[in-house]
Amino acid sequence: MGITIVDVAKRAGVTVSTVSYTLSGKRPVSRQARARVLQAIEELNYQPHALGQALRSKRTHTIGILYPALSAGLSALQLEFIEGASTVTTERNYGLYIWSGQDEDQGVLQMMKRGFIEGVIVMEIRAKDPRIAFMKERSYPFVMIGHGLDNSPENEGTSFVDMDMAAALRTSVEHLAGLGHQDIAFLNISPAMNRGSSYAIRTTQSFEQSITRLGLRGQTYPCPPDPQKGYELVSSILEERPALTGIITINSWVVGSIVRAVQERGLRIPEDFSVVTMLPSHLAEMMHPAMTSIDFPYQDLGRLAAEMLIRQLDEPHTLPAQTLLQVPLTIRQSTGPYKPRA
Repeated sequence: MGITIVDVAKRAGVTVSTVSYTLSGKRPVSRQARARVLQAIEELNYQPHALGQALRSKRTHTIGILYPALSAGLSALQLEFIEGASTVTTERNYGLYIWSGQDEDQGVLQMMKRGFIEGVIVMEIRAKDPRIAFMKERSYPFVMIGHGLDNSPENEGTSFVDMDMAAALRTSVEHLAGLGHQDIAFLNISPAMNRGSSYAIRTTQSFEQSITRLGLRGQTYPCPPDPQKGYELVSSILEERPALTGIITINSWVVGSIVRAVQERGLRIPEDFSVVTMLPSHLAEMMHPAMTSIDFPYQDLGRLAAEMLIRQLDEPHTLPAQTLLQVPLTIRQSTGPYKPRA
């Protein structure tokens, strides 16, 4: 019969619950009791699971992802970030813990308190993000998917991977302008705008600057990450702005809603109306019509962030790395030349 937790408790001269709390970290254990438990584990070669080994080596080989959901749960697209990170952690024999609650500040605190999370990937970066300041003050290892606004403290001395969202919006506007479109709407993500997410601010600024520079008519609309509400919003926009001939959106939840609202108005895509989206290529190609899109690299961002964080943990003196991906616009079937309406 193998060594059990009871044997460890007897050898250490403590209760079974003390051994359990030492292993799990769910309750505080005195330094003396913890030392006796760890010594007993070592002497008996007790290996209940990976966490027990980690306590002796002071490495848990577990990282976390802090992803505050913009809507109820995480969408299939958002899970692609996690899939990309999971590919790396599996290859490197790391565990992966996911926190997707709305209270992201509490999420950081809980991850740090639990002790078995060595570092964290932080997402939905906000302007003046308190989570980043909190972790910097405590020298807690983290990597961002996304980054702060230009010259913000969030970016100083930190590692991040992101897509150049400003360039993506600029390219999208220039594409429609090159096709002759003069009146364009931009659908952002309302929860991200409300909480001050850096990418929501950055994309709005880029859209409005591009519209002004090219002498176009355009407006930004906060759009919920909800297909029905997105459909209702687009229907009302088309009713209010009959001259509108193009929509750009980073709101992946409502791409199908845009197509439905446009077609129900008797307009054809791309003959009468053009749509530019931000989706991974495999989804953009599957839609009807296939979407002209900035092919958002969800899995690549998750993979690169996990690689950065694990490198930071395995090689503590590694300098911060900041990667900004330039993703081209892929022209498909949802955009075409402007055509005056009768």
